Amino acid sequence: MRIFVLLPLLIVLGMSFSAAQDAKPELRTWTAVNGKEVEAEFISNEKGVVKLKLKSGKIFEVPLNKLSKADQDFLKAKSSPKEPTRGEAPVSPSLKYEIKGDAVTITGGDKKVSGALTILATIEGKAVTSIGNGAFMFCSSLTSITIPDGVTSIGHAAFLLCSSLTSIPIPDSVTSIGDSVFDRCTSLTSITIPKSVTSIGHQTFDGCNSLTSITIGNGVTSIGVRAFSRCTSLTAVTFLGNAPKAGEEVFYEATPTIYRKPEAKGWGDTFGGRPVKLISEKP
Repeated sequence: MRIFVLLPLLIVLGMSFSAAQDAKPELRTWTAVNGKEVEAEFISNEKGVVKLKLKSGKIFEVPLNKLSKADQDFLKAKSSPKEPTRGEAPVSPSLKYEIKGDAVTITGGDKKVSGALTILATIEGKAVTSIGNGAFMFCSSLTSITIPDGVTSIGHAAFLLCSSLTSIPIPDSVTSIGDSVFDRCTSLTSITIPKSVTSIGHQTFDGCNSLTSITIGNGVTSIGVRAFSRCTSLTAVTFLGNAPKAGEEVFYEATPTIYRKPEAKGWGDTFGGRPVKLISEKP
């Protein structure tokens, strides 16, 4: 079963591989001041040097002042912060996002972001509906984050290794929590999974060694492999609904007591190898 400890790495690698396959390069025609043209994807523009990627995959650099005025204007507009919709608060510069149709996905966060971060409910007049795979991965100085109502999914490894994260209320709109979402968030002490959530992924709370208690809403029907592995401080997991289907070694190296409602169905004397008691018996 030791293969499960590789899941976070495999997830991250899988994300990178998938993203590489799914992403379609945004090619445009670039024109040099001497009139020569080339079709390439924009990579970056730093310190007066523009990095471009050809269809062949070859990456080359060109001084900004060697590009046409139209190209320079394009890059200037691209690097300028987007104006918020009238009446809408400006988007945090720490956030990256992607708009598809009428929905916004938060795709990334500045790794230097620190303290508390609030995600707006709407960006450019569109509703924020998801936190993407790996969006805040390695944001080790982030202490709390507010997710707006309307977000329905939190992607794989979204908060992986956010080691200073102490607070993250999950709104009632969320229905799924992916694999390794809070993997090694070592400052989390408690969390509540709302009743809207139907599934908790593999190794979601792996290594959250400060987590002492968790309450799981009555909508959860499945919990992934080693979801609470190495949560060495976890003493109580309270379920508000029927017994969900649990993956292997769901409490690997964790020793909580499970508490349930008396009317809930599907429960036995143990769950995931841990003793089950009534909520009324909870200290």
